[in-house]
Amino acid sequence: MAIDSRTVRRLAALARLDIPEESVALRANELTALVASLGPLETIDAVAANEPISSPRRADRTVESRSESFTPLDGPLAPSGALIVPLIKKPN
Repeated sequence: MAIDSRTVRRLAALARLDIPEESVALRANELTALVASLGPLETIDAVAANEPISSPRRADRTVESRSESFTPLDGPLAPSGALIVPLIKKPN
């Protein structure tokens, strides 16, 4: 499937990209090559790929969460015991 210049401009508009007119043909060639490289994916048997795994890779079990007495090694705690996260960006 060949991607033409009109399609490149449409994709750029949808993605809100400013593609210079002199590079539209290059981008069309790159997208055509990308689409062509995806061709082998059509040979995948999608039905077989969606069959359930016969034996799980790990046991499906619940695990205990951290106890209420757990405190992080760093960072101040609020009176409620919650970790206080410092502001990264100061509000205006």
